[in-house]
Order: sequence, then C-alpha cells, then structure tokens
Amino acid sequence: MTHPLVKLIGPLSEISQRRLEELCAESPVPAGRVARNLQIVGIDDLGFIKNAVLNPADLGLRDSLKAGFVEFADAIVTPLGFVVAGDHLLFNTQILPNGWMRGGEGGAPELIRRIFERNFIHKLDIWRETCLLSTPDAMEEIAEPAFLFNSRLSWCNFAHLVHDTLIQTPTFAEAGAHLGQSLRPILVGPAFHYPIMPEIFARAVGPTSQPPLFTRGRFFRVRRLFAPTTHFAPSRHAIARGAVARLMRTLSTALGDHRAPQKRRYFISREDSSRGGDREPAFRNAEALHRALGEWGIEPLVVSKLDPAAYLDAFVNSELIVGLHGAGLTNVILSQHPRVAEITVPGYPDWNSLSLLIEKGMGAPFRRVVMPPPREGVAEYDIPALTAACKDLLSTPIPRLA
Repeated sequence: MTHPLVKLIGPLSEISQRRLEELCAESPVPAGRVARNLQIVGIDDLGFIKNAVLNPADLGLRDSLKAGFVEFADAIVTPLGFVVAGDHLLFNTQILPNGWMRGGEGGAPELIRRIFERNFIHKLDIWRETCLLSTPDAMEEIAEPAFLFNSRLSWCNFAHLVHDTLIQTPTFAEAGAHLGQSLRPILVGPAFHYPIMPEIFARAVGPTSQPPLFTRGRFFRVRRLFAPTTHFAPSRHAIARGAVARLMRTLSTALGDHRAPQKRRYFISREDSSRGGDREPAFRNAEALHRALGEWGIEPLVVSKLDPAAYLDAFVNSELIVGLHGAGLTNVILSQHPRVAEITVPGYPDWNSLSLLIEKGMGAPFRRVVMPPPREGVAEYDIPALTAACKDLLSTPIPRLA
C-alpha cells in the first residue's frame, strides 16, 4: 500500500516513489543513541510565539513579519538546525517552506532523504504530527547562551546567507541586549562556503561577537538557546521588513571604510558559473548586450575573481546591479545606493525571493525583465527592454535609511 506521504508529494517517478516508501518506513535506532518520540511544531505556533520577545518598532509595521526570538532551556540543536525542546521538535521553517512534515504538500525526495538521515529521524507520522528521532548518548555541551540562526546556510549561496541568515543578525543583537551579554552564534552547515561570507557576517554581528559554531554532523545541548521567529517566508510572500531595515543601517556603518565618492554600475557576469544548462541558459547575443550596457557605464563583473576587499569595494559603491537570477543580485544588501535589474528566462528559476527581499524588504528600486523563451536550447537577451529598465532604475530615487 502506498504511504500517505507519497500520495501527498506525488506525482513521482517510480524510483522516487520507491525511495520515499523506504524513508516512510520506520528505521531502527542505532546503539548508543537515545530514542525520542516528539511532537512536531513550528517556532511561530501559538504555544511558542506567545513567549516571543518582539521588537516594539516592528509592531506598527503592516504587511511585515515581526522580528523576535524565543528562549529555550536545556535544548538540543540537530545537525540541520532543528531544535528539540522538551517533547517537541521545532523544525526549521525556512528549510521547509511547504510544511510537508505536518501534512503539507511539497518536499523534494532528495531533500527529505537528507533531512531524515542528518537529523536521525526514524519515523514520521504526519497525521499525528509526531516523529521518532534519536540523539547521541553524549553530546557537545554549550554552557554559554547561544543563538541559532535558523537558516539554509548548508545549501549555501550568497542569497541564502542574506535572506536566511543576515536578516536575523539584528534579532541576534536584540537577544544579546535582552540578556545583557554576548551570545554564541550557531549556524547550520559545515562552514562558510566563500571567503567573503565570514567577513560580511562579522560586520553584521559586530566586533564583540564570538566565532560561530557550525552544526554539520553535530548535536549540541545548549543550556540557554535563543531561536528567532520566522523572518523570511517566500511561500507566504512575507519578510521581516523591520529587521531588514536594521541590517541595512548596521552594514552602512560597518562598511563605511569601503565607501568611495564614485558610484559604480555592474553587470554580474556568469563566465565563471558552474551551473548546468538546466539551471542557467546560454545567450547567443551576450557580446551585443555588453556593448549596449557599456554605453550606460555598466561594466561586467566576475565576482569569483575578487578578493574580499575588492568585493566589498565593488558592491558597497554600486548604484545599479544587473544580472540573471542566481548571479548574486542579493549583494545589493551591501550597497549604499541599491537598485537591481533581474533578468529571467522562461523555463529557468525565477522564484520570488529577490523581489521579496529587495522590493518589499529593502524598499529599493527593482525591475524584473523577462527574456524571450529559448530557441533550440539557446536564449537571447532582449536588449531594448533591458536597457530601458536600467534607464528607468537610474532615474528612480533610492530609499533613505530611516
């Protein structure tokens, strides 16, 4: 008989369905581990949100998530950033936007497999919203107060660093102020993936913060754990606008040493991209686009060739960033003059995360320019539409930091 979870996620290929059937079966708890039957909950459920400390400045914001945190005593953090608190398992609401652990649709088979294996989930009952999870007999103890950045850093590209992690740094600071001492940052994943990431994270959390701990392959027992409420929810087209504004002010001050009088305009080149053709198209008129953009003072930029100092110099002083979805457009969070033109191509990724962060979160000028559908596997830039969007953006006033 087909498992209910398979029916919810379908339709699937025969191989994927067979793999999900395996996942839905109960697996044995290995020796040396403690089995825990847990109720599945979310950080924003009523039972937890009523205990949240919210920033008063956010309460008057309409159409915005309210940034805040919840404190837990003697909590366990799993390798993918889930939290065991008493008899509850708090799943990472940003890594599971479709809520399939609670009976919702969605959830790619590979993602589900990884979540089960790395969190040691041995059984899932979506009807009762319970699971069987095991923890090691002995775990690393964190005696100092800690803050869990509820993020997808383990997937990491720069966008996830920004909208899953950096926008929680103001709440990290507020939790430390609430407690009256610095908190130890905990980040989901093995490490920072690119040299620029630890530099930007350090600027965002401030010079007094301790180095972060990473969760990859580790269970932590934390005496006092602070976990943020949801700050970014693409499935609900919602973002914590107050937290984004506070992050922008923090970075504006922290990156002041990179500010220069001359503003720059960039087209983020993908000549260094390792993505396959199913994720990013080739363009037959790329050279013509570069010439057209050059007439507007927009220069190509290969981000991977920049050292951290040159990277910050470039984006702090940019007044216009142009590029494909996935090229690193969220670097606009570093800019003093944020404007973005996003290029999308039918049939390729164009999720709403960019418009949600830039338009709604930052209040910055943003244009999405849709290219014609590819022909014979090759796309073509709509140069008149793109240059018109750039002209429009450059004539649009930038927001002032409140």
